[in-house]
Amino acid sequence: DTLPTEDTIEDTSSTGPGDSGTPETVEPPELDFGAELDALCVNEFMPGNAFSYAVDGSYWDWIELYNQGAVPIPLDGWSLTDDEDSPTAFVFPAGTQIEAGAYVLWFASGDVALGPNHLPFSLDQDGEQVGLFAPNLDGEVVDFDAITDDVAALRSSDCCVDCWVTGWTGTPGASN
Repeated sequence: DTLPTEDTIEDTSSTGPGDSGTPETVEPPELDFGAELDALCVNEFMPGNAFSYAVDGSYWDWIELYNQGAVPIPLDGWSLTDDEDSPTAFVFPAGTQIEAGAYVLWFASGDVALGPNHLPFSLDQDGEQVGLFAPNLDGEVVDFDAITDDVAALRSSDCCVDCWVTGWTGTPGASN
C-alpha cells in the first residue's frame, strides 16, 4: 500500500449544515485608527541630548509621545521609527498603552536591552525622521534638519498640526 500524496487527499470537513465542505474565505475588516491618530502624536524629541535630561546618569536621545485624548490608547502593534522606509523599526510590546493626558518618553539609545522605553535606534542630530505608525501603517512622519545639542524639536502647543519649533532643553514629560 502506498500513502496518498497531497494531490489525492480530499478535504471532507464541513463548515456547517448544508455546506459543500469548502470553507468560505472571509476578509478581515479594514482597521481604522483615525481617532487614535488624532489623539496620539510625537509631541517632542531631542536628537542631541548632551546634558539636558539624564536617566540613571545617561543622556540618551528621546522621543515624547502625548495622548491628548480622553481615553487610554493601547499601543499593541503600533511602531516608532527613525526611517519612514522602515516603519516598524520598533513595535511596542503587547500590553503597552498611553493613558489619557499622559506624556511618555521613549529613549533612542539604540539598545532595547537597557530597559523599558528604550528603542533599537538613535536619532541623527544632523537630521532625519521620526515616525509614529498605527498597526495598519497609517501614521505621521516628521522630517527634521540638524539640531544643536540640548535643543528639542517640539510642537508649539501639544499635538498641534504643522507647528514645530525648537526649544532649549525641551519639556520632556510635560506640556510644551
